[in-house]
Amino acid sequence: MMQVRNLELPSYIVRRSKRAKRVQLSITPAEGLVVVIPDRYSADRIPAIVTERRAWIEQTLEQMADDRAFFEQRNSEPLLPETIELRALGERRTVIYRQSSSGRVHAREQGPYRLVLSGGFDDQRAQRALRRWLVRRTRSDIVPWLNELAESRSLGVTGVSIRNQRTRWASCSVDGKMSINQNLLFLPRRLVRLVLLHELCHLIEMNHSARFWQLVEQEEPDLVALDEELDGAWKLIPRWAHT
Repeated sequence: MMQVRNLELPSYIVRRSKRAKRVQLSITPAEGLVVVIPDRYSADRIPAIVTERRAWIEQTLEQMADDRAFFEQRNSEPLLPETIELRALGERRTVIYRQSSSGRVHAREQGPYRLVLSGGFDDQRAQRALRRWLVRRTRSDIVPWLNELAESRSLGVTGVSIRNQRTRWASCSVDGKMSINQNLLFLPRRLVRLVLLHELCHLIEMNHSARFWQLVEQEEPDLVALDEELDGAWKLIPRWAHT
């Protein structure tokens, strides 16, 4: 393994591999840019490859730095929120914590602006109660919206489950069952609508073919811009909701 520093190019690590059949570039938080080359490949050719991919490298390194800064900031957040913003519903609530001798922890809404958490709780039990509340709000507000979009397009949703998923906003099975991520509530309404329409289009085309994306774009002409916005929307999920 060799580390190369060049004032005109991003620094990179060269790693030879007997199994590699072509040059591969990867970027990791721990090592930065790593260039894997076949065992007999001339290292003199690497600068030209790095130069050719420079735009992608710099963009990825910048994004990685932004992500690292975001996680450092989020990890410093308190485990229990003072306020909760449900962007999908245009709703912002102040959270009131009331300790009691009750074993069961309840999260209940008080008017349009407050959420009261009561019971005998510690941080973990309070977080679970707040996540149960997210499930209830998803079922009462997002699921009817999904069904309305489906009915207006003569599409049949056979069932909906709500989950705290880490890698998907939603999914659709071949038999018409939908799985909805409760953390959609933290996204702007325009992005939630895109996610729901995306899954409904799977009822017509169960793949990500060109025809599928044509269907989605017919429903949402601003697909490209919204899809790019959705890529970074996971940053809107607060720490307590994903712990």
